Amino acid sequence: MSPKEAAHRTMDEVGSALIAIALVLAAVFIPAAFIAGISGQFFRQFAVTIAAATAISCFVSLTLSPALCALLLKPHAAKHGRPAHAVFRAFNLVYDKLALGYGGLTRRLVLVAVLVLLVYGGLVGLTGWQFSRAPTGFIPEQDQGYLITVVQLPPGASLDRTDRVVRRATEVILETEWSPPPTRRPASPACSPCSTTARPRSSPTSTG
Repeated sequence: MSPKEAAHRTMDEVGSALIAIALVLAAVFIPAAFIAGISGQFFRQFAVTIAAATAISCFVSLTLSPALCALLLKPHAAKHGRPAHAVFRAFNLVYDKLALGYGGLTRRLVLVAVLVLLVYGGLVGLTGWQFSRAPTGFIPEQDQGYLITVVQLPPGASLDRTDRVVRRATEVILETEWSPPPTRRPASPACSPCSTTARPRSSPTSTG
């Protein structure tokens, strides 16, 4: 058999499998590119990259690879006794045994299709349960939900003015819509060591 005929016969056997693999991968990753929100921003680039790489790989496998095989492979006479031939024969023997074992297992599973469907349904249910337990956001568990704000006034601001500003900032924070809604924490205005200094007056406040 010439290299061209060998490449042509090979593509007749694996061409449909290559197309099926590319379509399956595209069907899995392309829908992820349409996820909305922050999650979609992470998945979109990954989905587009994998889908494009799969399409390019399928195109190369169907066109360039067979052409290169037809050009690069050279016909040769069968020569026995080489060490490489022994390795190839051992590989073919192991591969044939695995293929026969897989075929026998498939035939036995077809006879107990109901049991296979029950196992498959259990795996689907376990997958759904794991998805329901998975976190739905990007906020780490270490985040306790506290918002710490520092309010700084011009130098020489009085303690009464600092207190008013802190209370107003706390009201603005509490009026903002949060999920879950925050609860107020006591704020303690910090004052300068001496009322006559020119240091700016600042006050930390926190909500949780």
